[in-house]
Amino acid sequence: MARIELPESQRIWLESLYSKMNRGDAVDKRSLLVELRGKLPKGFDPAEIHSKLLRGQGTTITLLGIGVIDPASDLIVMANAVMESVRAILTENPKKQEIDVHDVLRHTTPLKGRAENAENMEAEDFGITEIEVADIFERLSFLGILHSGGTNYGPKGWRSIMIDEDTFNNYFKYESIEQMLEILFPNPSILISRPPVSKTTASSEPAEIPVTMDVFLSYSSQDIEEARQLSKAIKRAGGKVFMAEKSLIPGDEFAEEIKQALWAARELWLLVSPNSLKSEWVISEWGAAWVLGRRIVPILLRCESTQLSERLRSRQCIDFHKYAQLIKSTFQKR
Repeated sequence: MARIELPESQRIWLESLYSKMNRGDAVDKRSLLVELRGKLPKGFDPAEIHSKLLRGQGTTITLLGIGVIDPASDLIVMANAVMESVRAILTENPKKQEIDVHDVLRHTTPLKGRAENAENMEAEDFGITEIEVADIFERLSFLGILHSGGTNYGPKGWRSIMIDEDTFNNYFKYESIEQMLEILFPNPSILISRPPVSKTTASSEPAEIPVTMDVFLSYSSQDIEEARQLSKAIKRAGGKVFMAEKSLIPGDEFAEEIKQALWAARELWLLVSPNSLKSEWVISEWGAAWVLGRRIVPILLRCESTQLSERLRSRQCIDFHKYAQLIKSTFQKR
């Protein structure tokens, strides 16, 4: 799996949470910020980190966050084993509506990878326990991807999970935590890479890029005329827009300037057309905006919402010929 390059400040925060989790330490956001003072840039906020990697107030690392920091950890090994067991159960009985911890235990093979460095242990000792399955059920639910319904085990974990159509499909779509990361972050070196270092300082710390742009306009070069029309309308309304054709100057490093603009933009407006649906660069741009937690607005041009990917279909779309309504609702309060 390609390494996901987080900004240094985000990696420090996740590694600190992971370390405290392994020690069983309670985490308070304010106390941890004080503890990491000097290691984090001034004004750092855990909310900068993608919500799939953290939960709560930014003080609990998710399985995906652990997958980024320590992909070989016991928790990832166990989560993959539980996911594999659930698929096996559903393969045997596609109509099953509830899976409990004992169902999983009957389908889980010994987890030899859990104790690669252990001595004087037999392979059968490397299995997964009832409480661990309950814990993994709960941790998987926090991702909001595989399942969301279940029954409590007790003080920690879920005794069972409920299976509906979406849950069934998602367990076969995502076969492991690693694959989930690859699907959700398809181009990790671009999507959540470190923000560019300021050219005016010699500091080795990554520069914190403020939000200075209202709209990043993502489009296919084959739809340039419509993109220009939209860009002009945004500017007439008093908005600041990044459009590669207008915003880049000769000599700029194209990929780096695109990344910087994505970090600096408040939202991404995606001109969706048959052309942009096939553009790898456009897909990377809106994927980056999704990872960064930016608002994404699909603007339909010669296509239907049914042609969009699942992630985009969940967004409120607007027809290109009605973009004036979008501009009015976005900028009327300014």
